[in-house]
Amino acid sequence: MNLSWRSIWQNRKLLLLSLGHLVTDLNQGAMALVAIFLKDRYDLSYFLVGIAILVGNVSSSVIQPLFGVLSDRYRTTWLMPLGTVLAGAGMALAGLSTSFWIALLGFLLSGLGVAAFHPESYKAAQVVAGKGKASAISIFSVGGNLGFGIGPLLAGYFYKWWGLPGLVGFLPITVLMAYMLIQSLASLHESSGAKASPPTVALSEPPVAASVATPFVFTGPLVTLLIIVFLRSWVTAGLTTYVPLYFVDILHGTKDQGANLLSYFLIVGAIGTLLGGPIADRFGARRLIFLSMLISMPLVFLVPFSNGLALQAILALLGIVLFSSFSSAIVIGQEMMPNHLGTVSGLIIGFAIGMGGVGVTVLGKVADQIGIVPIFTVLAVLLFIGAGLTMYMALHWRKKEGAALS
Repeated sequence: MNLSWRSIWQNRKLLLLSLGHLVTDLNQGAMALVAIFLKDRYDLSYFLVGIAILVGNVSSSVIQPLFGVLSDRYRTTWLMPLGTVLAGAGMALAGLSTSFWIALLGFLLSGLGVAAFHPESYKAAQVVAGKGKASAISIFSVGGNLGFGIGPLLAGYFYKWWGLPGLVGFLPITVLMAYMLIQSLASLHESSGAKASPPTVALSEPPVAASVATPFVFTGPLVTLLIIVFLRSWVTAGLTTYVPLYFVDILHGTKDQGANLLSYFLIVGAIGTLLGGPIADRFGARRLIFLSMLISMPLVFLVPFSNGLALQAILALLGIVLFSSFSSAIVIGQEMMPNHLGTVSGLIIGFAIGMGGVGVTVLGKVADQIGIVPIFTVLAVLLFIGAGLTMYMALHWRKKEGAALS
């Protein structure tokens, strides 16, 4: 690693962006649990629960690359505070809903806020990172992972005391964060409006010229990387949706316990993200992705065969291992397209990761037919496919570029 861990943590711009990431993703992280609350409120099937999560994920994913293109061509740091507020406003609307369709509108609005926030913020984080990019990006990413972990706890707390209307509590938190981002827009503007060029980042020219001079092209390795991220996202979204459902419907635990278990898994995953950055800097991002998916496969398979402390131990290991490669995919993608940081960030964080919600909808249909337990076998198979594609991508690069696996 070319930059000390201490100096990365002293990067105030990076920490502010990470905090904004946390607050924005509180809302996204709460969606799976809120969907369960809606299931009880409106007597929904597992398929409709999947539809609710699909709406939130697709609105935060399919459109996100478009925000990325805007980020590369124009100065759009204002999208960060706007996205944060929209994410909280959508969750508040879902809480105040009087029908399932209004709740879906809330999920849609919240997802759009997430979509607006991520490309610009990941671009800014990459630029202010300096050296040791995987480590720095992992610190920024861990904010989002913590948001995903804390979101269900916060939603569960609001729901316990005030029911669904309590979800309005997300709104003032996001408004406060947006105010903090607005106060810092000038310095963030200087960073995110800069041009990154390999192998170092130059804080000089605006991205417009670079984008025009070098058109964005979908290369074979980039498409393979997006598929790998999509498969991992499918698994992650499946776990965040079906672990609490498995705990409540099969193990007959309470909803509060299910929410706590989900938050436990996601918060441990945040630790994995934090650890994964320096490991990727030292041993290679592609190698870390491959090992992460390969080791996660048997752990996912064992989830429905465990209970109590054994289940917690498996989820802890799974969270650390599966999330450890989170920042690696982003770093690889940004290295592939250094003149299109916003676009490639939108594709990876938005489209590839967010489209995991499509997979959850498919899993919901399967669960309605054969139950929850077989779902975990399906998730293990997806990890196996992802590990194989990662190996293929690494070998393809070695052959084409004459480079060693790194």
